[in-house]
Amino acid sequence: YVVAQMVIFAAMLSVSLIYLENTGVSKWFTYVLLAFYALCPFVAIYSITVWKDIIAGGLVLLMTMTAHFVSISDKNEEKLSVLSLIGLWGLSFLFCTFRSNHLYAYILLIPVILLCFKKNRLRLAVVMASVVIAVIIYNGPVLGMMNVAPPDIAESLSIPEQQIAYTVVNGGNISHKDYELINNVVDVSKIEEVYYPHISDNIKLLIRSGGNQEYITAHKAEFLMLYLRLGIHNPLLFVEAFVYETSGYWYPKTEYWIYSAGISENSLGLDTVSLLGQGCQNCIISIMLFFQRLFHTFWDLALCLWAVIFSLFLALQKRKRLFCYAVPLAVIASILLGTPVWAEFRYAFGVFLTVPFIIA
Repeated sequence: YVVAQMVIFAAMLSVSLIYLENTGVSKWFTYVLLAFYALCPFVAIYSITVWKDIIAGGLVLLMTMTAHFVSISDKNEEKLSVLSLIGLWGLSFLFCTFRSNHLYAYILLIPVILLCFKKNRLRLAVVMASVVIAVIIYNGPVLGMMNVAPPDIAESLSIPEQQIAYTVVNGGNISHKDYELINNVVDVSKIEEVYYPHISDNIKLLIRSGGNQEYITAHKAEFLMLYLRLGIHNPLLFVEAFVYETSGYWYPKTEYWIYSAGISENSLGLDTVSLLGQGCQNCIISIMLFFQRLFHTFWDLALCLWAVIFSLFLALQKRKRLFCYAVPLAVIASILLGTPVWAEFRYAFGVFLTVPFIIA
């Protein structure tokens, strides 16, 4: 699996470099970007990490590249060929299925299509709408027939869970009836004990330990109204909870882990075994941790977002087409809508990869 992932990921990065060179970007810049991809320890370590986020990150880069290609074609009033549309459909399907939040990012891109394009507007709208339908069918009936269990309801509602928990912990304006509704799913008296403002895992575990997630599913309308009522009565607490849960993606100088120096503790009995000796292993770990500190000193996730936004403003001044900027921005927006962790690098790995491409 790891070898296949390394080859696929390397191919993704290579395709982006070839595309930049073919679009007239300076060869020196492509060489610098090649060196960045080859020497950046995050890219190297992530390429051998068994996460879906690695290929998903590469797909964000390819979607950004494809968005640039589509923008240039529309600017030149060229109709996209059938082959290009088929390629776009396949790439879009993979983009939406590798990470659940990417489907929401893709949906956010549809109105951008309608606003930014003229020549290919209808064709692109049909392709994107059909992709959304296909992904919904794939995630529902198809995976269901294959006995693939979907994420539980607690996993899907991280932001609302954190906002409600924060309101409870800080003594917000909650009626007795609403307390009873919350208590049907989770022991309210334990929320203050386990709540952590930057990560929703503790609240999710508390909900799962109650074993009553089905109650949320069976009373969706009631819980939606509960969420709206609490938001209306406690707007400041809801905003504060949202800031605590998402600030690492947009507030500079936020430090959080990027990778582990070895195999994390697991239930499979897998462990790190060094074939190079303990001294060499310690040296490699020290280098890994040094680059992580270096990243937090000079760069972070928030600066990735602000670099894209800054490039967007420069593009507006030069009257460039903006669709390629919309892809990483839509990805970040989809992360902010449902992230369980306030500054998880792997969630925004694709945005990190696109920043040099966007700058070019």
